[in-house]
Amino acid sequence: MNINTTLRILFATMLFASCTVAKVAVPDAFSSQAEELRVKGLQGFTFNQSLNFGPYITGEMKRGWDMSSKWQASQISFRPQDQLLRFFNIQTDNLRQTEKNKFQFAIRDGKLMADVFAFETFTERGKVYKSNSIFGEVSQTNYQHYDFSAAIVPYNYSHGQPWKLVMQSEYDRRKDTARNLLDLPYASTAYYATDGKDSITIHPLYIKNVTTGGGKSTKLLGPPMLSGYELRIEDGVIAVVDILQPTVWMYKELDEPTKLVTAAIGAAILLKRKQEVHNE
Repeated sequence: MNINTTLRILFATMLFASCTVAKVAVPDAFSSQAEELRVKGLQGFTFNQSLNFGPYITGEMKRGWDMSSKWQASQISFRPQDQLLRFFNIQTDNLRQTEKNKFQFAIRDGKLMADVFAFETFTERGKVYKSNSIFGEVSQTNYQHYDFSAAIVPYNYSHGQPWKLVMQSEYDRRKDTARNLLDLPYASTAYYATDGKDSITIHPLYIKNVTTGGGKSTKLLGPPMLSGYELRIEDGVIAVVDILQPTVWMYKELDEPTKLVTAAIGAAILLKRKQEVHNE
């Protein structure tokens, strides 16, 4: 198991065991001008899955087959550091794995409708250290590439060209600037949506504090936790997507077609398989 994964599981267990509440931080200036739309339909079985929040309803979710592959083989190396590991009876394997999945759905608000076609891929390369100690196997990630893309196609209204949603990130251990155990790993990212004319930038939001059952704010153990995403047009926030307590906050003054596109982006983000890729 990856050391980072072990820590995240431990922190999450302590978080929920202590009856604390973690949620995205929504700016006060924005929340006073936004609608809070709680998302229903994410829990339970994914068969015949459908989401609804505020006036927005998705059609039945159609998912393709989830495809994954994993390759692990003993590393052949004569480097001094690897020879030293063998002296202590620690074996090293190379690890490669890939994942792919796709899904599609329609979203409507009673008047307008759009189709969404999404595709998600994940690639990872690393090493696995095996020993007879209590740790068993410990993995080290050397490279990760994540790509989530979706086409949002207007169905019964005209609002320019179809929108393309892109969420890409790449992690390279050789370029990682994180030095402390609780630092977030550095990854290059590109998160945005565009129709070729207008663009929406997407910014991950992290939290460092949680609220206890008694209403007291306390610092989160471990590195900051991904809590959601902020959507912006130029310098203005138009929406916040909370992935911890599934909610879409949407700016009230948006026109209806832009609201539908924003709702489609929020639904696609909530439905994708992976969220905090580099800490899973």
